[in-house]
This record gives sequence, C-alpha cells and structure tokens, in this order.
Amino acid sequence: MQGGRTRSLARLALAAACGALVLLGCQGGSSDDSTRLVLLLSVDTLRADRLGAHGGPAGLTPELDALAARSLVFTAAYAPASHTLPSVAALLTGRYPQELGVTGNLSKLPEESVTLARRFREAGWNTAAVVSNWVLRRASGAAAGFDRFDDALPQHEAARPMPERTAQETTAAALAALSQCLPTATERCFLWVHYQDPHGPYTPPPALRAQRLAIERERPDAEHRLPLLPGSFGTGGIPDYQVIDGHDDVAFYRAGYDAEIAYLDDAVGALLRGLEARVPRAAAAVVFTSDHGESLGEQDVWFGHGERLGEAQVHVPLWFTLPGLAPGRRDDVASLLDVRPTLEARFLDASDVPHTGRALLAPGAGEASSTVYLATLQGSRQPRVGVIEGDFKYVATLRDERNWDGRLTRRGDDAIDLTAPAPQIAARLRARLEALIRTHDAAPGVEIELDADDRERMRALGYLDDGAEPRPGR
Repeated sequence: MQGGRTRSLARLALAAACGALVLLGCQGGSSDDSTRLVLLLSVDTLRADRLGAHGGPAGLTPELDALAARSLVFTAAYAPASHTLPSVAALLTGRYPQELGVTGNLSKLPEESVTLARRFREAGWNTAAVVSNWVLRRASGAAAGFDRFDDALPQHEAARPMPERTAQETTAAALAALSQCLPTATERCFLWVHYQDPHGPYTPPPALRAQRLAIERERPDAEHRLPLLPGSFGTGGIPDYQVIDGHDDVAFYRAGYDAEIAYLDDAVGALLRGLEARVPRAAAAVVFTSDHGESLGEQDVWFGHGERLGEAQVHVPLWFTLPGLAPGRRDDVASLLDVRPTLEARFLDASDVPHTGRALLAPGAGEASSTVYLATLQGSRQPRVGVIEGDFKYVATLRDERNWDGRLTRRGDDAIDLTAPAPQIAARLRARLEALIRTHDAAPGVEIELDADDRERMRALGYLDDGAEPRPGR
C-alpha cells in the first residue's frame, strides 16, 4: 500500500436502536420486497477481537463500531478455513470448501456452483462485485452470477509481486459499481465488496503506524525481536512476505496491523456514507464479515494465517444490519456457511438448492448453534482439522490417515488443554469430527489455469517450484 493516504475526519453518527415494533416474523421466513440493496461486505485477514464490538482496542474502529451498534452481532462466528479462497467459497455458497473441491488458493470454484449472486440474479436482482485480493480474481470462479465483476488491482504489495487494491480505492470502485447496479429507483442490487486491507505486508499510512507504534512501545514485550524467516510461514518468526525494511521487532508489525485496520475502518465509513446518499437505511441491508483472522504470536505463529485453526485465525465478525431487525448480540455458534441460507430466507423465495448452513434469523434460531467443521486444507504444511460444537472445540493434527493428535479446548480459549480432564467430551467431539470428515470429504477439485505471467508470479511467491504446487498459500 502507498503512503500519503489520509483519514477523513467525518464519522458516521451512532444509529439509534430499532424501535420496539419489530416483530419476530419479520426476522426471517418470508421474502422482503422493500429492500433495494443487499451489501455483502467482507474484509481480508481481519480478526474479530480487533473490533470494538468484540472487545478490541478503544478508538481503533469507530466507523465499524457505529455499524455494529445498529447490527445483530454474532459473537461466536467462525470461518471454515484460515485462508481466503476456501473460506470465501463457503461464504458465497453455504457449503464447505471440501464439498466444492476448493482446497486452496489455486483451486477454482466449480462453474455449476450455486452462489448468492446466482440466487439473487435468478430472482431479478442486479448483481455486482468489487474484489481486491488477487486470489479472488475472475479466474478463481468467484465471479459466478455477477453481472459486473471488478477485479482491477492497480497496486502491488510492498514485499512481493502480488497485485492488490487499497481500501481507499476499493471504496471508490464500490461506489462506482453501486451506480451501475442501481441505475434507477425501482431496481434492486446485490453488491459484494471485499477489502484486502489489513492483509500483510502491513504498509499503512506512516502517520497511522506512528500512532499505533506509540501504543505498542508501552507493552511489556515492546523490545521482543524475532528471526526473519525465508518462507511465507510465520511459525517462530516473521514470514518473508511481511518483512518491511528489515524490521525484526514485534511492536513494528503489531502496530502495522492495527494501523491497517484503522485505515480500513475509515474507508468503510466512506463507503457506508456513500451508500446512504444513494439508498436510505430503511431500504438497505448490510452483512459484515471477514474471511479469516491473523495470528499475532498466538501458538508461536507471527503475522500469518493458514497454518493453524486457533481463535486468532478462524474467529471472525459476522453482523447483520437489516431493515426491521433489532440490533443486539447473539452468542450461539455461527458459521460463514450460514450467510447464504440466512439471506435467502430473508430476501428470496424458498430454495431447495442444497446448502450446509442454517438460516440464522428464522424463528427460534437463537436457541440452536451451528456445528462448524474446520480445516487448513492446502493452507498448511501439517494437515489440521477441527470441530466447534457448543462450548467446546476439538482440533486434530493429522500425522497420517490413521494417526492424529487431538486437543480439546473451550471455545474461545486455545490455551488450556482439556483433553485429559474431560475425556468423554474429547471422545464425543473426536467422533463428531470423524463423521464430518467422512461426510464432507473433498470433492475432485479444479485448478485455476495459469498463464505465463501468473505462473511467473506464483513462482516468485513460492507457490510453484518447477511446475509443482507445494503450497497454494494465503
């Protein structure tokens, strides 16, 4: 990302709570004909716990905090994978990436996949998307169902030749896409916007980094330094794609991550103000989430993702801001797979097209929880799978087809191993995990066809070696 980006001083006013006239029946189950815009707003590499709604640092995300104040916030939402394309494939289809054969960032979403965009277009809505991560480009299959798909990536990352688009430019492109998607006052639009910030390398505006660095310098481990690693994994040190000007101090990179989030927050605020200038709140719906998180030292993984299934990497925000839906918080476990059936139940006619998620706003849905199947797939050197069910989480490292090391923890806390203290729960979740593996075993996948330029880029990124594919990566 480039320097010279400035933060706007304007902020969204905190919305008043929805009135007490909201009826249970308007929360799901029938088509909503009054909404003109459904915005699916996703962010790359955003941990839930950096947002104010999830206990994040005070003042870091005022724009998103204002959105959360008028949203139904799911406090226990999870991504099924800890890297981009598999997770986004699940978000768009309501199915696990294994079911689709999308096992890495070099996979391709099958052409016949039933996506949210296809469902909205079939119902007569205009559809548009703006994406800013190269792995979500048109060749990935993510464009399925979109009338317009903007994957222009005018910048490059600072530490490797990966194309991207900054948050400020993503907002401008999204507002332009909205104008095309809603050419008249009578049409309806489903718009997906995916921001790349705060994915590494962390290169926010210098003033924002300096602001956050002053805070980081006060932490007890401010002087902690790490080795600079030769590869893109962050176990025990700083991965090569994150290294900026030879810095090896933890404070510099933590400050960079938070500063990227602050920059993103301002850009999202500008987007929401632009939307409101075109579509009244009473006619607009927003779903906010991220594809996965980022480890900032948890489990000795530094400034990376994909390798683990810890809370830092798979706990994501999931908020619904819908006309007539009262703001609040729900603690039942939710998944990115739940977004498609939730929006279908609210805005589209009932569908018998298969999906694996559940409609989160249906009457009584808050009394249940989703069971979430987790997998690193091709995003890690050591295969890992896991399951979240109720208050517990079980993650297994696969040594081979028959041998694995399983670990039981309480959901939300990876630190304390409960496998020995709670053997019956561990056995139950292990059996549940085995059943999920059998049910959602990987379908035959399709790889993206790479042209000469793409192959050279992937080789430079470490994804290809003499024509092989050792690591689809992040």
